[in-house]
Amino acid sequence: ALVVYLLSERARAERITGQVYTIAGPKIAVWAQPREVRAAYGEGPWTPERIADFLPGTVGVDPMPMLARLEEMAAAAKSGTRPNVSRPSGGPARDDRGSS
Repeated sequence: ALVVYLLSERARAERITGQVYTIAGPKIAVWAQPREVRAAYGEGPWTPERIADFLPGTVGVDPMPMLARLEEMAAAAKSGTRPNVSRPSGGPARDDRGSS
């Protein structure tokens, strides 16, 4: 349904373009556009080995909450618990499917 809408004249008229959207159950979301956060410069050509030595200590990585959430959900599903129940920081448990 989302792809069909995004390809529609209505979406084009409303200038819904160049964005990243997701739908999960009742939730629809727009994601921030990627941007350069940090850069580091090395000398000479890059090889996989050189990148492996250079990247972690210079540019590094940023946390990826969505991947962490997916890992939590996979672990919960494997253990037989309810993977769609989340706890917003400081808040009560919330069921992402619309019930609590």
